[in-house]
Amino acid sequence: MWSLTLGVQELSSLLKKRKNFTKKRKQDEQIPPSALLKNNGDIMAKKAVVKKEEKEKPQTQHRHIAGSFGKELKGIVRICGKDINGALELAKAIKYVQGVGINLSGVYSEIISKELSIDVNTKIGDLTENQIERVEEIIRTPQKYKIPSYLFNRRLDPQTGNHVHLISNDLVLNLREDIQKEINSRSWRGARHQTRKGKVRGQKTKNSGRGGVAVGVIRRSVRAKMGGTQPKPKESKKDAGGKGKKK
Repeated sequence: MWSLTLGVQELSSLLKKRKNFTKKRKQDEQIPPSALLKNNGDIMAKKAVVKKEEKEKPQTQHRHIAGSFGKELKGIVRICGKDINGALELAKAIKYVQGVGINLSGVYSEIISKELSIDVNTKIGDLTENQIERVEEIIRTPQKYKIPSYLFNRRLDPQTGNHVHLISNDLVLNLREDIQKEINSRSWRGARHQTRKGKVRGQKTKNSGRGGVAVGVIRRSVRAKMGGTQPKPKESKKDAGGKGKKK
């Protein structure tokens, strides 16, 4: 009985939906087509006006986003000489500094959250100027905060003999100096750098590392028209075979 009653209820609901559908259809049929066209024209005109207003609006350089503390976020924050979007979280933002990778950015974000007593997921646009200075200090001196040396990019520096981590302009200048030392010492790596061959550590260069202008093959006939060497006339098989034979 329970299954039968359920089936009857379902049928009644379906019949009601069908009745409503037929009513709406009859109402639509009674409306003249001219009125429908008029309504559609009004809608299209409104859309055109909205698009025109959007185009005429002055485009702002940076969006003002509400921060976690109710204040407006800074659009761009400068950290260690790099302009970073203020809507990014700590770990993602630090990753954009030259010389800081994914692993090191995660370690830095944890240390910054402990030192500044803030959440790891805070956006850098919420930070004050004093907090940004502290962040730069932590990034520039990781040795103070007991970060393992295997994460540094310059271990056993030849000048000092210590493990150092370089960022931004310091990293670029030291890299140039190292390459110049290799060139001056006339080593294999230095010779490859000097001739700008690309590969330095013995890699193959047949397929990869082929920088420069793309060079294609030019046919002989095209080269002759361009003023190059003239194509040699092809010898027939009879002529080629009869050269060595005696008459």
